[in-house]
Amino acid sequence: MEQRMENVQPGQTVNRRVEFEQESKANALPSKRKVTLYRKKSVEHYDFYFGSVEEVLSKIGIFGPYQIFCCSVTFFSAIAWFANYVILFYGMTETAWTCTDPIDNATISSINDKEYFCQIMDSCFGLKGVPSQFASLTAEWKLVCNRKVLIFVLLICFLVGRIVGAIIGGHLSDNFGRTYGLFLMHSFGMVVRALSIASTDWPAFAVFQFITGAIFGQIQTACMTLLTESTDGAYRYLPIACAQLSAAYVLFALILYLTAEWRMYLIIVSLISAPLLYGYILFQESPRWLLVKSKTAEAAQVITELYSERWRGRGDEVTPVQLTAISSDRDGKKLYTLLDLFHTKKLAMSTAALLVSVISISAVNASLLFLSHQAFMQNFYVHFLLAGALRLFFLTITILLSMKVTKLGCRHVLLFSLATTIVCFAAVTIILLAGQVVAYAYLTYGIVMFAFNISGSVYHLTVLHTVAVVYPTVVRGIAFGFFISFEDLGTILIGSLIEEITRVWAVIPCIIVEIVLVITLVVSIWYIPETKYAMTKRLLPNTFADLQ
Repeated sequence: MEQRMENVQPGQTVNRRVEFEQESKANALPSKRKVTLYRKKSVEHYDFYFGSVEEVLSKIGIFGPYQIFCCSVTFFSAIAWFANYVILFYGMTETAWTCTDPIDNATISSINDKEYFCQIMDSCFGLKGVPSQFASLTAEWKLVCNRKVLIFVLLICFLVGRIVGAIIGGHLSDNFGRTYGLFLMHSFGMVVRALSIASTDWPAFAVFQFITGAIFGQIQTACMTLLTESTDGAYRYLPIACAQLSAAYVLFALILYLTAEWRMYLIIVSLISAPLLYGYILFQESPRWLLVKSKTAEAAQVITELYSERWRGRGDEVTPVQLTAISSDRDGKKLYTLLDLFHTKKLAMSTAALLVSVISISAVNASLLFLSHQAFMQNFYVHFLLAGALRLFFLTITILLSMKVTKLGCRHVLLFSLATTIVCFAAVTIILLAGQVVAYAYLTYGIVMFAFNISGSVYHLTVLHTVAVVYPTVVRGIAFGFFISFEDLGTILIGSLIEEITRVWAVIPCIIVEIVLVITLVVSIWYIPETKYAMTKRLLPNTFADLQ
């Protein structure tokens, strides 16, 4: 092996800062010879030694059929990841109820006589929301009046499960592989969702919510890490955008409208999610992670598969010997943890700044739970339809502009989307202070929707892109899991705070969110680095040594 390594030409190694789109001449036109394997199959064997992970990606395709396939599977996976969140959010927005009085069979409303309605709520029948758009679990288990808080408890169970799943998933991903347990976890998730459909009371449903959140939190973290590492350069935005909750909102609106009942809604979601199992089977382990972990034999098999007739229309074989020139992690046997996100002082500062950014996303998400109680949200289906359309539009425009305008950096997009959200919440705060919510209901709703969706799409995209570039491959899964879980934790804490202080003064939540956003803007200006490849020529780091 040493003799073969000595024959490697100097021109066959590349610097990590070369233009990624230009393949090396040695890679494009390598010398080759015929070898005969068993079963008399003749293949072309390339006498080329890869000098970096970037050369490997150049060979298998920087963004080819395999990456498009993975993005498509992940795009539809968002339906399974967030389906339970949607029905719980719907339960949070229902504020008016009617039921039939068992004494005189009269229809009573919580709007006209809330005190009497809550007194007979346990004995009345035919409980439904006003307007009646969806047969929710809130109505089935009568989680209204003093039981209203139980809906938030169910939401907390789901989010806590996601927190646990994302953190565990990040550690499993970095220490055992990106595809570790992916098929098994999705199968188990479908079983648990079926059990939640059969729940007859809210405590049992709460347990299944926690388990469901943990399973799909782990899957989301693994898929996002795998997709991010499957490409690089100018295409880094695309896999992150596919893993976001965007067009899935449109599908949620359609499914909710067609089913009109929460159990049937979850059944349809399960049927849609079932084919994803076959998609996960075709997912290949990240070659980048395998090479960093010195698993050259497994990496050679994966690269050969990704360069096969199925994905690239070729039949070339890559051997482990060809990968020996690629540097690996010096601490290959080390088990990485959350503490490694603070490995150096500079990395610790970046982690702190990104945590503040994630908190601002949580604040916007939590504020929507409060603002949804206002009179301007009239139609639940239209709300989700608009959310999906706006997010998809914002993401498409952002990605196209980023690819066409070289000087438009990731940091510029991040600061612009954050500043836009600040302006929107300032406008809503002024309207609330003036007591003109009813008079300007549609305007207020439009401003809130714009802020919520630009924060949940463009701003969220740039934050996750920064996470992907700031942290090396050895801890990238842990980083994604940490920030995903912290976003959910922030939603719980800020949502609980908003729920309490709203009783004091309804405008306080908007003021708190505004303060959080302004602080985030100041921190981002000082500490969030530029990460766009076209401006920095910085590829994804693989080890902590690459950060120096």
